This record gives sequence, structure tokens and C-alpha cells, in this order.
Amino acid sequence: SFVPHVRMMETGRQNPELGCEFGLPYVYVRTPRLSDQATLNYCWQLAGTQAFSLYAGKTQEIDEAAADQTLRAIVRFLNGRGVIRSEQTPGQTSSVITNEDILTVTSKAPGLLRRVKHAGAHVRRGEQLAFIINSIRVLTSLSGRPQFSSEKAKRERYFTPASAAASTQARTLSTPSACP
Repeated sequence: SFVPHVRMMETGRQNPELGCEFGLPYVYVRTPRLSDQATLNYCWQLAGTQAFSLYAGKTQEIDEAAADQTLRAIVRFLNGRGVIRSEQTPGQTSSVITNEDILTVTSKAPGLLRRVKHAGAHVRRGEQLAFIINSIRVLTSLSGRPQFSSEKAKRERYFTPASAAASTQARTLSTPSACP
């Protein structure tokens, strides 16, 4: 999940100040990837149209609060441009950010991510953002025997999720003696 926001691609014709009129927390002007150059948003900007993408909290399900915030942002923008007349609530003062302002946080350990902090939370350097459940990599060979990714893994016992729902309960897998 993420904080509702406006995105636009850096084309040399973008107008992030206009994106701020939606009143969402931030406008993200990002460097387009090669695949973006075939999108309608990118092509419209090159043709001189101000194109915006609004992101509303989640991608695989509806976040009703974020959807409501995004709908209000659209109405606010259209009202401010004189396209419609509607009572509106004031929006936030948007910050304009770019790729340089974004930090991708990764883990060296594989497993299931369990968040401690959610999108939009205020954090300080050193605070725990999430933790990894089942951080031991177990690979399955074509023969169906477990193989472990390190010598350390061969000597220890490992936990794997007990169900497809990735519950936090776990069952123990013993290291088989046949592991290479």
C-alpha cells in the first residue's frame, strides 16, 4: 500500500505545480522507463497535454478511505480549473518529489514481509519498518528433495509457513541427510 498521490513522467513538458492542485500529499515526477514511452500518459504529455496518474492506496484491492481521498482530489482539481462547480474541502499542500527523493528499501533475506510501519507513517533513522518471516531460503530440486542455499542452512532446522495463507504459525523441517 502507499499514500494516495499524483504521478507524472519527466518529459520536459510536465507541470508539477498543476498536479499540486489536486491537494494530495505529494506529486511524484519520475524518470520514464523504456516501457513507459508506449503509454498513453507519456504520449499525451509529448503532444502537449497535461497528463496525471492518481494512485489511490492499493493496487489489488480497494482502500475505501484512499479512494474517497482521491475522488475528493479529482473534484477539487476540476472545481479549481472551473470545469465543475462543487463544494470542496481544502486539500493538502503537496510536495513535489523526484526519483532522487525515493529510497527503495530491500532485504538480503528472503521470506514473507510483515510491516511494522505502514505507508504515510513518520519514521526515524534506525526504526524498524518491517521484519521477514521465514528468512531461510529453501529451494526444491527437480527430484522434490529440499536443497539449502548455504552450509549453515544444512546444519540448522528451518521454519516454513504452515498454510498458503502465510500464517505466522510454522512447522519445522528437518535437514535431510541426503542433501548435497
